[in-house]
Amino acid sequence: MRAMVLAAGFGTRLRPLTERRAKPACPVAGRPLIHFPLARLAAAGVTHAVLNTHHLPETVRAAVGEKPFGLNVEFIHEKTILGTGGGLKHARDLLPDETFLLLNGDTISEADPAALLAEHQAHDATATLALLDDPRSAHYGAIEVDADGRVVDIAGLLGRKGARRGLFIGMHALRRDIFAALPPDDFFCIVRETYLPLLRARPGAVRAKFVDGRFFDLGRPVDLLAANRALLHEPGAFAFIHDGLTEFADNVWISPTAVVDATAQLHGPLIVGPHAQVGAHAVVGPSTALGAGAIVAPQSRLERCLVWEETPVAGACADEILTPDHRVRAHG
Repeated sequence: MRAMVLAAGFGTRLRPLTERRAKPACPVAGRPLIHFPLARLAAAGVTHAVLNTHHLPETVRAAVGEKPFGLNVEFIHEKTILGTGGGLKHARDLLPDETFLLLNGDTISEADPAALLAEHQAHDATATLALLDDPRSAHYGAIEVDADGRVVDIAGLLGRKGARRGLFIGMHALRRDIFAALPPDDFFCIVRETYLPLLRARPGAVRAKFVDGRFFDLGRPVDLLAANRALLHEPGAFAFIHDGLTEFADNVWISPTAVVDATAQLHGPLIVGPHAQVGAHAVVGPSTALGAGAIVAPQSRLERCLVWEETPVAGACADEILTPDHRVRAHG
């Protein structure tokens, strides 16, 4: 089974973090963001993933690594960014299966792609969208669904009401005839410029499935920190964040190669990554993740922080994302 993960965006609202690396390469709970959708795909039985890149592509490749979660990963680079629809169109030759999955690479969802695919294959639809029953749908543009599971409107653009409305989480199950429905443009949005015309021309061609699980939209630094806290407290479907770590106290996970001074105080939930160092009398946690090679100076205090790899930290830090170049305090 194949899938495509969209990983080409600029991550504009995360600047200055995305000046150093692409958004899918930014860490959350000690792992690159891109690992979260890849892990869900692997758990669903996907064997081959296609990732598109544009902004800082080398950082995405480095974050993905070799055969993550056993997946074969193929990259396709966009010299000019193509959008969600144009990116799919550009990757057509790498997606030969009759049905396949399409996921955003810059959000985190616990929804099961296999359940979405099963729903899609049970009906004669070109696309099936994963929705959450979530109040955020009013802000992002609700998807209206009729009593039979057919999408009837998107963000109120057709003026139609359904029996139920939901938040689209950027997970699609697609039939290969989607390519015939794509417009001739190079750059376009698949939702507005493919699904909306399909709703008008072929009622029932786009369906929806309401799914379960947490969904994190990571548009702003405050969203990254909120997801970091939530996943550290309860990994849920993403237990892999503790792979290679040892639990030394209640939800305090430390790499065997980390060096923690005997006088330091560690408060969970906390991850101390490979080769990280925590100095004498430092207090680290709760709700903090130290990336590989991070160095916490003696007598420092960190609470609710996300520390990137190879980042030196000194003093008092709270509700911040710390990188080698920036110290970003999260604001709602």
